[in-house]
Amino acid sequence: MHPHTRGLTARWTLPTDLAPTPSPLLERVLAARGLATEADRDAYLHGKLDDFPPCEALPGCEKAATRLLQALSEHTPITIYGDFDVDGITATAILWHTLRAIAPDADVQWYIPRRLDEGYGLNKEALDALAKAGRKLIITVDCGATAIAEAAHAADIGLELIITDHHTLHPDDPLPTATAIVHPGLPDDPYGFPSLAGAGVAWKLACMTKQLYKGTATEIEQLRWVVFDCLTLAAMGTVADVMPLINENRNLVSWGLKYIQGITVKDPNGRDTLHKCSIPGVQALVQACTKPGERVDAETIGFRIGPRLNAAGRLGHAAEAVELLTTAAGKEADALAQSLTRQNEVRRKMVVELLDVADAEAVAQGMTAPDTRIIVLAGDSDHWHRGVLGIACSRLVEKYQRPVILLQRDGARCGGSSR
Repeated sequence: MHPHTRGLTARWTLPTDLAPTPSPLLERVLAARGLATEADRDAYLHGKLDDFPPCEALPGCEKAATRLLQALSEHTPITIYGDFDVDGITATAILWHTLRAIAPDADVQWYIPRRLDEGYGLNKEALDALAKAGRKLIITVDCGATAIAEAAHAADIGLELIITDHHTLHPDDPLPTATAIVHPGLPDDPYGFPSLAGAGVAWKLACMTKQLYKGTATEIEQLRWVVFDCLTLAAMGTVADVMPLINENRNLVSWGLKYIQGITVKDPNGRDTLHKCSIPGVQALVQACTKPGERVDAETIGFRIGPRLNAAGRLGHAAEAVELLTTAAGKEADALAQSLTRQNEVRRKMVVELLDVADAEAVAQGMTAPDTRIIVLAGDSDHWHRGVLGIACSRLVEKYQRPVILLQRDGARCGGSSR
C-alpha cells in the first residue's frame, strides 16, 4: 500500500466536469467567494491600514467629531451611553480612551443601562438622572437610532445628543433629533458598507476625531497609538456581534488581532520597534483566556473573550467589563478579568441547567413533535434567569429548527427572549 493512502479503502474519482482546475486551491476558494480580480484577492488576504474608506465618508462622522472636540475645549460634561453587550462595551471604551487621550482632565463619563431593569437603549429615567447630575452632552454607542421619543425627551430636559449606531433602520421610519447621527446604514445617505458593528462605528469616529485634532506633534503621535489600541476593541466588538467578516470588517478584525499580539513598525530613526495593545484590561483578559504564547484569533474572541465580557451584563451589570477596558490597571485589571471568568462559569452552568429543564418540558408538552411549529415555555424566576434565556433560545432553535420563546415568570408578568 502506498504510504500516502494508508488506511483508505477506496479511491474517489470525480466526474470530468467536476475535476479540479489547474488553478491552486486558494485561488478557487477566493473565486467562489466572489473575489474575481487580483486586486480584490490581495485586499482580502493582505489588507492594509490605508485600505479603510475615509472616515468622512461615514454619515455624520465628521460633524460628530467636530462637536466632540469643541465640547472638550469648552469643558462640557460628556457621557458615553452604551449597551450591555460586548459591542456596546467595547464601543464605550473606544470613545472613552479617545476623548481622555485628547483631554486627560475632561469630564468624560460612561453609562450602561441594566439589562434586567432598564433594557436595551436610551430610556427616559436614565436621561432624567443624567440631566439632574449635570451632564450636558450624551453620545450613544451601539444604540439610539430608533429612539425617537427618548431623543425628544433629551432635548426637552436640556441634553444635547449625538447618536452612533449600526442597527438596521426602516426606510420609512423617521430619525431621532440629534446634533449628529453616525450610522453606516442611513436610508438616504448610503455609506457603501452597512455592516459595521457599533464598535466599528465608534472606531471610525475615533479616527475622525484624531484626524481633526489640532494638538502638538507629540500629542498627535500619542493619540495615534491610542486609536491603534482601540482597534483591538473594535475587533472584539465586531467578532462578538457576529458581523460578517468581509470588506472593511475583515481588515479591521485582521489588524486588531495583529495588534493584540504586537506589530513591528519603524521608529523615527528607522529601527524596528514592537508595538502592541497597551490597554491593561485587554492584556489581562487575554491572559485569563489563553495559554502563554497562544495566538489570539477570531475564535478566541467569539468563544472565550466575548462570553466573559458578556457575563457581567447578563447576570447583573456590565460595569465590571467597562471598568476592565477603561480605567483598570495592574492587579485591579487581573482581578476583574478573573471575576468575569468566574461569572462566565456561573453563566455557563445556568444555561446548561435551564436547557435541561426547558428541553425536557418542550418534549413532554409535545412541542418538539414534527407537526408542531413553535416552542413557548415559561418558568419561575428563581431558575429561569432572564439574562441567559436568549442563549437557551438559540440552542433550542438550533436543535429543533423552529422558533422558540422562553419566559421568566415574575408574579403576574412574564419577560424573556425569543429566537
